[in-house]
Amino acid sequence: FFAGRMLSLDQINADQPLILKELDWAEQEPLPLLSPPCPSWRQDVSLDCKFSPEDTQAHAWTTYYYDLLQCTLQQEGLPETVDRTKKPRTGFSSGDVTLCILGSPTSYLSVLLEGGAQCPGNMLLCLSPSWLAKVPSEQHPGESSLLVSKAVSFELGGRTCLDEFSPPRRVTYFMGSFGPCKEHGQSAGELARDLDCPTGGSGELARLLEDKLLTRQLLDQRAQVGVPPTLAFTFKRLRPLRDVTAEHSVRMVELSGKEGQENLIQEEIEAFLKGSAMEPYSQVVVKPSGWRWSGAHAVTFHAKAEQVAVLQAVLTLLETLEEEESALLEAFIPTARLTQPESPNGTSPSSTSPRPDLAIRICTVVCRSWGDQPLLSQVVCGVGRADKPLKHQATVPQSLESGLRQQGVTDEAQLAAIRTQVKQKAEAAMMAFLEMEAGLSVEQRGGRRAQTDVIGVDFLLTSSKQVLQLMALEMNSQLCLETCALFESMGQAVGVPAGESSRPLVETMLRRAQCHLMEGKHVLVIGAGGVSKKFVWEAARAYGLKVRCGNRAPRCQAQPPPSAMEWG
Repeated sequence: FFAGRMLSLDQINADQPLILKELDWAEQEPLPLLSPPCPSWRQDVSLDCKFSPEDTQAHAWTTYYYDLLQCTLQQEGLPETVDRTKKPRTGFSSGDVTLCILGSPTSYLSVLLEGGAQCPGNMLLCLSPSWLAKVPSEQHPGESSLLVSKAVSFELGGRTCLDEFSPPRRVTYFMGSFGPCKEHGQSAGELARDLDCPTGGSGELARLLEDKLLTRQLLDQRAQVGVPPTLAFTFKRLRPLRDVTAEHSVRMVELSGKEGQENLIQEEIEAFLKGSAMEPYSQVVVKPSGWRWSGAHAVTFHAKAEQVAVLQAVLTLLETLEEEESALLEAFIPTARLTQPESPNGTSPSSTSPRPDLAIRICTVVCRSWGDQPLLSQVVCGVGRADKPLKHQATVPQSLESGLRQQGVTDEAQLAAIRTQVKQKAEAAMMAFLEMEAGLSVEQRGGRRAQTDVIGVDFLLTSSKQVLQLMALEMNSQLCLETCALFESMGQAVGVPAGESSRPLVETMLRRAQCHLMEGKHVLVIGAGGVSKKFVWEAARAYGLKVRCGNRAPRCQAQPPPSAMEWG
């Protein structure tokens, strides 16, 4: 979980169970323990929702998330949340901006704090789906409006308040952990489906973003970013993959069923392992691809020479997969072994034992900006042991330049070139996903207003013939955002600016919410017939405005589009 404290490499245990990126309102397990075990914050806060009572287990999770928020705020040096529920807040109208997030506070803390800075009191965190309700939309038949009756409001300076709203506030932008729901009656994905307000994702889009085979194909073919050589076995391709015919670094094999496929699978594995693309590598990874498998579940590592073990691992994994899921066999990419500065006796200056070989994983956060253009907002270099797979939760986050210098890259021109390459490849990755997303139907996206506004892209720094190269590993929805937020939190004492990773995202959230509020409004434009007012018509179309012109020029040089024009 999010913690504003420094870690040493000795404290990192790469074999420890993976902390899931998000509990997704779904875990049927005992509640995780918080530190400190004896909280110093008030426990008598009102977390119940009178409109939608929770059962015992659901309420326990709501309480856990509230305590997690207080623990995180305390670690950040921020004040405890003030309970204002005894005096419900009133006076909000349908024209007010209301940005709402449903999810774990550790996953979205940087977004929430930045939202509190950009729009104080209008950035809300819901700790339970029961605090939200869908009602039929008055303006858009067939869609729903989302109302929030209780939330944690974020204010300037990191101040937070637990509020009730009477009547409930109308949400103008919604984002959340779009996972499957087991624990609560409604998940964020279900709440987000077919809303009349903008959403920063949906359950349908999250399933695509978290599918390793789909995103790897996008990275390989559309973004033209290097990825590990991959052999994929699937029973049924996802819709965006059904037209893929070309093969570069990723080969897809579609199986007709789970029975009688052993010979085909064995032949494909043998050909893949003996192929030229696999010559530089000595190890392979077998992993599942699909929504249910986000994280490091069922991932195994094998020597390339152990073909029998590799085959058995693939066959075993295929038995557990559902229709549109895949089994991936890929090269295990070693990170670049760079020269590390050492003391004369071959040890690090602060230790009497030899320093372990280190590796770096580069995490990037990319946001959708104005004009649907991707914008890199933060880069973090995670440092970990080279003899273990690098996980987000098992690395020490630091700046890209610090991580590279620690690995022996000290030339300023080379550092700048690597950063430029990271920016180009990360933004190309998001553009590939956005282009794929633009081709989906409303139903496939999960709603008319659903779109992906932020992604994370992970890279490894590897080398080929003494030349450093970036290798893209995966896209994700939250892991990189959490890692970058942790870096900013840990670095505040040494001058690292807070909120950089989330600032463009919050700006996009606000812009989309404001566009939503302007939709259908009438605007009077004086002198709209001149060339200087041409920009009005594009903006009117984007905002959904109805423009009324104050005068009609008989010889108008700039003809407005009829769909946006109403003469006054």
